[in-house]
Amino acid sequence: MSQTRKPTRGSSYTPAERRRIWDAYQQIAQRGPVNWSELGRVLEHHRQPLRRAVEQMIAEGGPPGEETPPVIVVPPVVEPEAEPEPVTFRDDLSSRKAAAELRDLKRRYDAALDELHEAEARFDAAIAVKEPVAPIEIPADPSIETNQAIAIVQASDWHVEERVDPSTVNGLNTYNPDIAQRRAANYFRNVLKLVRKERQSAHIDTLIWHLGGDMISNYLHEELEESNYLAPTEAIRFAKQLILGGLKLWKEDGEFKRIQVVTSYGNHGRMTHKPRFSTGHKNNLEWMMFHDLAFMFEGDEVVKFQIADGYFNYIKAFNKWLRFHHGDAMKYGGGIGGLTIPVLKFIARSNQQQWADADLFGHFHQLMPYSRVHRFAGNGSLIGINAYALRIGASPEEPLQSFHLVDSKYGFTISAPIIVNGVQE
Repeated sequence: MSQTRKPTRGSSYTPAERRRIWDAYQQIAQRGPVNWSELGRVLEHHRQPLRRAVEQMIAEGGPPGEETPPVIVVPPVVEPEAEPEPVTFRDDLSSRKAAAELRDLKRRYDAALDELHEAEARFDAAIAVKEPVAPIEIPADPSIETNQAIAIVQASDWHVEERVDPSTVNGLNTYNPDIAQRRAANYFRNVLKLVRKERQSAHIDTLIWHLGGDMISNYLHEELEESNYLAPTEAIRFAKQLILGGLKLWKEDGEFKRIQVVTSYGNHGRMTHKPRFSTGHKNNLEWMMFHDLAFMFEGDEVVKFQIADGYFNYIKAFNKWLRFHHGDAMKYGGGIGGLTIPVLKFIARSNQQQWADADLFGHFHQLMPYSRVHRFAGNGSLIGINAYALRIGASPEEPLQSFHLVDSKYGFTISAPIIVNGVQE
């Protein structure tokens, strides 16, 4: 590589050298801003003397020996790029705020689009509903299926001799033997009304009647010795008269081929201070009454009694095993779930001993229709609310008894209350 010449002043170059410098300068200037370092490398001269020589030639109008003024290429002035201003904390905060506002606007915009879409869908649905359509023809079936069915009715917690003064229950109820008799009469008549109504779509010739206990109040509580209208023996006789009257009505006017009476003695009928288990039936006035009634209908072709000495009484309705009991073996001390939870626990324990498809009980004075999920039914009462129930915080419930229908094909189908209050009450 040749040695770079010693720099000389612009006026020290020969005419030929000046011409050569000028031509090289013109070539570089045509491409853009003149890079003096590049010009020095091309001519192998230091850039400063070359720059002074070019500037002198520009001032003199060109290199020596030019007959006409040459076209002077003036390089554009390159302005230095301005340095960006530094981003401050306030600028960054403003930028974030603007970005947040933009996101919020987008969110609201998207929400508005969704609402508009839903509104259009509702409008389209409303228009579609108003459009006339041809009905789907459903032909009538003149041969409506009538399966065999069994009616199941419960009678429990009548407490026929007990006194309920309106003043002791805030005017919610009144009860005495006369009212008990009227309500019992309504009960027996309304059972037949329900059976006749269901006979329009089912063949019913069997009635299962659960005599579920606590037909009398007895002297179970000391205060009942003061307030009851009748002594225990008088009360059990009165209850027996009501039962006989009902059986007579059903047998003569009910058109039943069979009335199956299933019994459960209650806790109020016992003659001992505390409950007894193995001998509880022998010390219960209601159990004695059931046997007396069964003796009266011995040999009867329609009315049959099934009396259990133990707590449970099982009977089969078609392919369903039914378990009847009074209900006092189930303990309920209050709770958010109500009776359902303790009843289900009791049923689970009982099914470990002997399976049943449904449980029917009373005792709690609370009408609980049969449920296919829980598979039990709780009976109401004839007496209604009394001072004891009001004191323990029980919900007031009007006097009601339960009616169920078991279909030979579909199982439990109908659950209905048996109204016992008359219009005058």
